[in-house]
Amino acid sequence: MLKQAVFTILFFAITAFTVFHANAQTPTAEESELATLIVKADTSFDMDQIETAEEYLLEAKKIIVRNPEIDVNLQGHFNKVSGKLYMKNSFAQALEYFNVAARNFDRNEAESAQIKMFTGIAYYYANDLRMAELYFQEAKGYFSLSRDNAGLAQVLNNLGIIAYEQGNEEAAAEHCRQALALNLALANTLNASRNQSNLDYFTNSEFHFGSKNAESKNERVDNGGGGGSGSGTTVNTGGGGTVVVGGNGGGGLTVYK
Repeated sequence: MLKQAVFTILFFAITAFTVFHANAQTPTAEESELATLIVKADTSFDMDQIETAEEYLLEAKKIIVRNPEIDVNLQGHFNKVSGKLYMKNSFAQALEYFNVAARNFDRNEAESAQIKMFTGIAYYYANDLRMAELYFQEAKGYFSLSRDNAGLAQVLNNLGIIAYEQGNEEAAAEHCRQALALNLALANTLNASRNQSNLDYFTNSEFHFGSKNAESKNERVDNGGGGGSGSGTTVNTGGGGTVVVGGNGGGGLTVYK
């Protein structure tokens, strides 16, 4: 089992376009401000600037409190990012935010699938592999049906981590091979390298994607940092080994944020 390893968590990055994609009307000044704060909080979180992210979310919450009828899509993104902030260290708080976000996005299947992904990651950090797998499988169902190959690649990567921790190395490797193939087809070299790192760990291979250097199975590979389509946060749970777990595009169990 892989209880002492380094994990990189990737998540769906939020952009102003994403935040407003469901809005039919031009946003108000406060809606624009709220969207900007949510994006800044998410970006700060991906850069591991937790205190800064909390400050942005605090300001965002003030706007929502003043405007309880503000766009539900914006409220959903606020709750989603707030949940991400607590995924690792406070399962109960993360779950509370994700449950509210799920209600905010009850008519948005794409966002609901992301919430399921993040909820699975929260369960993973809480060491509940059965529930983590359940939520990852539900997210996979949507990504497969909607042909969202970026999301599918990431959930396959996460399922690979779950399979490995459950002692099924063959299934773990197959999940990561599928994720790797999808990310290569998408030209997402950063997430592909993370899939390859996991695959190398599972199979004890010495080859790493994008590198000619051999690397020991028990060495740490830093896959964190950076923005854009694959930013991540490195989580060190103790000595030896590296595994990359996968949330979705734009940020990225490497776990994905």
